Amino acid sequence: MDWDDDKFDRADFTAHFEDLGILSKHTVDELLQRTTKNTRTGAEFGFKPTNLSVGSIVHSQFYCGFQTKVDREGTNIQTNEPLASSFWIRFREEWFQIRAICSGCYSLTYNPYECRIRFRDVIPGGIKLRARYRRDCDRVTAELSITSRRPARYTHYLDRVLSIGKDAIFDRHGTEADFLEQPTAELEAGVIHTVEDPERAINLGLWTTHRLRLDLTARQYKLLWMCMVRLRMINLYPDFQDATAVEPPPTFMPRWSSFEYLMVNETFTIRYLVEALLSHCKVLLPEVPDLFRALSRMPASRRSTALEGLFMWTRRHTIAMDLKEVIRRVSPPTVSREHLAITRRCLVTPTRCVLMPPAEETSNSLLRRYKCYVDRFLRVQFVDDDGDFPVRGETLVIDDKLQGREGVFARIRRALAYGLQVAGRHYIFLTFSESQVRERGCWMIAETGEFTVENVLRSMGDLTRERVVAKHAARQSLALSTTRAVTLDVKITRGYPDVKRNGYIFTDGAGHFTQMLADECARVLNYTSTPISAVQCRDGGVKGVLSVVQDPRLADFEIRERDSMIKVYSEDHNFCILKAATYSKATLNRQAILLMESLGVPTKTLLEFLRAEKRSIEGLEDSFAPERLAIVTVFPLKQAFTHHVADDPFVDAVTSLVKCRLLSELKWKAWIEIQDSAFLMGVPDETDSLSEGEVFCQIHPPHGKPQVITGQCVIYRNPCLHPGDVRVVKAVDCPSLRHLRNVIVFNVRGERDLPNMLSGGDLDGDMYSLIWDPRLLIEEDRVYDPMDYTAPTPERCSSPITIDQTKEHFVDFIKNDVLGRVCNTHMALADQYGPDDDGCIELAKLASKAVDFGKTGVRVSQLEIPRVMEYPDFMGKASNICVPTCVV
Repeated sequence: MDWDDDKFDRADFTAHFEDLGILSKHTVDELLQRTTKNTRTGAEFGFKPTNLSVGSIVHSQFYCGFQTKVDREGTNIQTNEPLASSFWIRFREEWFQIRAICSGCYSLTYNPYECRIRFRDVIPGGIKLRARYRRDCDRVTAELSITSRRPARYTHYLDRVLSIGKDAIFDRHGTEADFLEQPTAELEAGVIHTVEDPERAINLGLWTTHRLRLDLTARQYKLLWMCMVRLRMINLYPDFQDATAVEPPPTFMPRWSSFEYLMVNETFTIRYLVEALLSHCKVLLPEVPDLFRALSRMPASRRSTALEGLFMWTRRHTIAMDLKEVIRRVSPPTVSREHLAITRRCLVTPTRCVLMPPAEETSNSLLRRYKCYVDRFLRVQFVDDDGDFPVRGETLVIDDKLQGREGVFARIRRALAYGLQVAGRHYIFLTFSESQVRERGCWMIAETGEFTVENVLRSMGDLTRERVVAKHAARQSLALSTTRAVTLDVKITRGYPDVKRNGYIFTDGAGHFTQMLADECARVLNYTSTPISAVQCRDGGVKGVLSVVQDPRLADFEIRERDSMIKVYSEDHNFCILKAATYSKATLNRQAILLMESLGVPTKTLLEFLRAEKRSIEGLEDSFAPERLAIVTVFPLKQAFTHHVADDPFVDAVTSLVKCRLLSELKWKAWIEIQDSAFLMGVPDETDSLSEGEVFCQIHPPHGKPQVITGQCVIYRNPCLHPGDVRVVKAVDCPSLRHLRNVIVFNVRGERDLPNMLSGGDLDGDMYSLIWDPRLLIEEDRVYDPMDYTAPTPERCSSPITIDQTKEHFVDFIKNDVLGRVCNTHMALADQYGPDDDGCIELAKLASKAVDFGKTGVRVSQLEIPRVMEYPDFMGKASNICVPTCVV
């Protein structure tokens, strides 16, 4: 790195090197003069470490949990070529990289020790440099400490090179089992401990300080000093000015097991919160005794409140002082509302477990049924330390080649097989919901007495006759939908006939109830804006939508359920509601725009809508509805504008942030709200008044007047990839249906039901977009034939489904959930060739297959998805992504 007077201060440099004593043997000009050819890019700088320590820093005291001497070289286990130890500061990638050949550590589980610490993960003031000049040998011994807010990203060398197409894979993501005392495959490492595994040599989750000792020449130290200045310029603020300051000698890191005596008499709530604070590094291991001493001086009723307050508190002082300040400022807990339940969540990463503080969430029928055991439920989600869990081609290849025993998928299998140890309780796998598995999550429970996995699953209904693993898991999830209970004596009538024709069910998932019961549901949901005409509901093993019918034979609090609504036979009749049918405007997106453009809507017209939306966002203060703002922010912006406080600096900042987000969504997702439109729940025509191709829609905006929509309309349902997913319908006025508001009423005539033509929809809660703006209408002769959305035939088991099969399906879904990839590939190719291209039509079929994967278990192979050589710029993706696929 060349000296630049605009970046580096010569006086600071001189003072620093004079304090160290280096200038007693060297001059400033000598140190700054280049003696070698300038071959550096100025973006990365490497140094040779001689010692490595890992631990935690508490009030300037370093607690060492692991330390080792570092050999200058080792051997690459793949090529038998030399592998050098190094410490790199990479400014282009914005991370520190450590590769240490641990001296005397012959176990390959953590040798070499290799990780990356991203600049953005370093805590404020987390970089500290101390140095000592040895005049006798003219060298500088430097100690560099780096403290991050979460674990580094570890890599583990594979014992052989794997190939993926033309590319080679040399390493994989490191997992917790790579750091056990004895070499153990991740799959066989046993129960996952949230705080500390007694067999673990390095506690990656709690020890987030790396201390490196470097043996440098004066010139090399000059380079390190210049790197510290550059880090200061990007606001990392390293502590390096007083390099000669004497640091206290490191002390031994205590083990979590040594504090077990403090936990003996504590409640589960306190133990959980302490472990959660440790997992977030809000409290460090050496502070645990001080934490319990501070808690012992508090009233028992305030302890959990104080611990929960620490999660939102910025630590500045000792744990006792911070707790005292938190308890002074935090409000006492409020009484929980009836429809909420306090749930606990655990994030399982490849190297640690992160316990989230207890939070109130809308409950489900399972939590209400076992409300006495609600603290024994745990929501578990598998993520990486960025909060995501991207499935890439290399992770799939590694899992297959290593037979599922090592790597990130082995980590998931280990948790499912052995469970988690949390606050003295052993949590084991129960089941998962359809939405959870898409986010790589599941439910676990801590068994006690009659509260066992077997009994809980049995209470969900009789599934012994279901022999499709995927559908078996999907049916279990009915009890996990977030709902509100209707505490009325509701009469339930089952067996009402469905309207069926040509193998299609025109009333799939649709039932009846009265306006009186609908009003009671609105009261439960605290919805008072307009009368509601339909609700999405659950009743034991029943799933679907109830719409209001005017039938004198139907009692005031009676429900009619069709056979198509019954998914599981259950003795439990607990009527619950998910949501009510309410009014909102439809929003265009990339998929809908692509299809409309290919079906004849002029590009110029679509651009007019885009520009109008941009103007609306820029003039947000005057034109945006509070319902739209509520989706973006919980801050009451509309009220702030109404009361003329928009000039307040805070309100102005929130407004700018909301505008930025909306403009970003407009740029990347093309979310364009259409004024003459509605986004509504679908229900069938129970009066059989509508003809084929007709719909009835009466919108009733909050605080507005009802309006019956008539004339030609465009209708579609997301996701929409096939040109036949956008259809033209005729909206008509029908007096016998005017009691229905804020729903789209579909006719029950014809050869095939209209909802099924719209991306394979049904009437158990699906939402549809109806647009009557004449500028977006499509000529009927341009409408494509709808695609066949018949699900593939699933594989059936000959014997009852076991919980081990459910676990394997969970992992299989995570590995093969490629719906996002299929849709992105379709978007890229449809933008280039049009959605009616044969390749795009095939992708639309793959997308339908991927959507059904959760219920059929029939996966889309990675090899079936074409490789995109170039993405459109609006997708913001790099081209030529490496995945094991064929090439278009």
